[in-house]
Amino acid sequence: MSGQHLRKSALALAATALAVMLWSSKSGHAGTPEGNREHLQDLLYREALFHHYQRDNFSAITHLEAARDKQPKKEPLTDTELLLVRMKLAFGVHENADRVLRRLREEDIPEAQTNTAWYELAETLFRKGYPAAANEALNSLRGRVPEDIAGNVQLLRANVLMALRRYAEAARALENWRGPRALASYARFNRGIALWRAGNQSEAVSSLELVADTRAEDEEGLALKDRANLTLGYIALRGEDPGQAREHFKKVRRQGPYANRALLALGLVEQAQGRPDEALSVWMTLRDRASADPAVQESYLAVPYALREQRAPKAAHHYEQAVASFSRELEEVNVARETVQEEKNLDRLLRNARASGAVGSQRDEASAKHPESRYLGRLIASRRFQETSLGHLDLLAMLADLDQS
Repeated sequence: MSGQHLRKSALALAATALAVMLWSSKSGHAGTPEGNREHLQDLLYREALFHHYQRDNFSAITHLEAARDKQPKKEPLTDTELLLVRMKLAFGVHENADRVLRRLREEDIPEAQTNTAWYELAETLFRKGYPAAANEALNSLRGRVPEDIAGNVQLLRANVLMALRRYAEAARALENWRGPRALASYARFNRGIALWRAGNQSEAVSSLELVADTRAEDEEGLALKDRANLTLGYIALRGEDPGQAREHFKKVRRQGPYANRALLALGLVEQAQGRPDEALSVWMTLRDRASADPAVQESYLAVPYALREQRAPKAAHHYEQAVASFSRELEEVNVARETVQEEKNLDRLLRNARASGAVGSQRDEASAKHPESRYLGRLIASRRFQETSLGHLDLLAMLADLDQS
């Protein structure tokens, strides 16, 4: 889950180091047939890396394959093949990667390099929805795992095991954190979730409380604290401890990504504990937020329910407002669906998916220009959609290359 932003930069650095190692091992001299051939091979390697840095993975792979074909038969192809496998994994192509890596394990290649490639294969398989195959790839790691990916390996292994519903094993995979301190909170959070799903509520709460109590200053860290408090609130509710749940829900920031769900739950707790005025105040605040959020839509019914419990005459009016709001929202959903179903708009949606990280006025401008984006934001930001859209764009690029050839 976390650590994804480190993977591509690490792969680029690793590719550079491996390429430099390849170039430095050449001993031919220009002017001789061997030297000219090695010079061409060197240029092809450089061009492959150039395309890789430009995220033109298809061209990077084809140039590297051309460089491999120019390599003298008497020289081993192990380094080239390892680099090629890793570039293909960056491209999302995992077929035959495990076969090549098992064969390369018999060659004279440092274990750290093959372990990194096995990790990248596992990550690619997990990202594509093959947790069982990803688990097999992780089990192929041998010896010491490189320090720069040790934490990512732990997180990935835990995510894979949770996807396989092996929650107790997932929790054990995160017991002794070996990654960077910056990712420790993610490990504790994931371990807490795994423990809770394994039925170990007391240890789950302890692990999640460590996250909730961690000092954070950046938005990512604050959002994780909010998520931990929200989860702790839900666990307390399930354990029939509304007072503890209330404390956790109140700790969630009012403007963060988990604020709406926390406000909805807080109102339910206030109502259940005999504080209808507080519940109504919370839900009224929630009702005025963006209507596309499911928690906000639930508040449309929660407000008149609270008023009815107080026997307030305005309850019927608020129920009428809720019906009107739902009808209006349904109309906008249908318009958004029809818009997305048009091919030209679908292509635009896929091309704009890479820009889903836009913030502030950029995101607001996009929502105003394309109303369907207010319903699709969570989908577009999801890892699965990003992976699929990237594959779609890569396929279009390959078709364009074929048309030009």
